[in-house]
Amino acid sequence: MSVSLILLLVLAVLILLTLAIGWMLPSDVHVERSISIRAEPETVFKHLGDFEMFVIWSPWSGKDPAMKTTFSGDQFSVGHRYEWKGNRKVGVGSMEISHIEANRKLNIDLNFGPRGNSLTSFELITEETGTKVIWSFDMYMGSNPTSKLMGSMMDNFIGRDFSLGLNNLKNTIEK
Repeated sequence: MSVSLILLLVLAVLILLTLAIGWMLPSDVHVERSISIRAEPETVFKHLGDFEMFVIWSPWSGKDPAMKTTFSGDQFSVGHRYEWKGNRKVGVGSMEISHIEANRKLNIDLNFGPRGNSLTSFELITEETGTKVIWSFDMYMGSNPTSKLMGSMMDNFIGRDFSLGLNNLKNTIEK
């Protein structure tokens, strides 16, 4: 067998293996991080339910200081919206509050343009020394094996950003 035929067979096997793994992966992605903040839930919630406050501690604001942003709707209300257009690191998209339980929970519909839609949530749990904030992200990747492979890496993609954002939130509130 020639070297090029062997390389072609190896490449074909790798592609088939990648597709097979992708088909077996789940279609649903869940990423979650949490932090405890020395503040009452009401104080923490002010930084979550108002997107103009969100951009102060958001991990993505620092990735494109020239990012264009617009805000609409009433803060702390269903329909409050934040839209952005930035460089390659932050892309284009929007966030809109879809469910709110004052000082307890906030669901936000995310639209990443061509990269799809997802849901992110903030849950606040009262603790003895303050408030535990749980930030979660859920996305349906569909049945495409390549998309499902990307979904399997989502924790690596945004988990660090969530941790950074929560630390920024904690530092903003506790200072």
